[in-house]
Amino acid sequence: MKWYENLAWQLDIPLIVFDVPYQTDGYYKHHKVDYMKKQMQGIVEQLEEISGTPFDYDRFQEVMDTSAENGKLFRRALDLIGQNSPSPASGFDAFN
Repeated sequence: MKWYENLAWQLDIPLIVFDVPYQTDGYYKHHKVDYMKKQMQGIVEQLEEISGTPFDYDRFQEVMDTSAENGKLFRRALDLIGQNSPSPASGFDAFN
């Protein structure tokens, strides 16, 4: 984080951070979801100020849908690759 803070300061560019709380059981508690929603509202305001353009929520939903589909396809590809022994994919591939 400090690396990016320093780059933003040196290059005089905005730094937008989205903090995702750690969770251990696969589910987010309501207060954590509220925390992330409030952050997103602030980020939207920052983006509107930086770009001088109102945020397009419909376009954002399209991008989120595409991203979700890409995630499912990537998981499917990793599952198919993982059926081989030895597998050409590793945990590193799954997380990166």
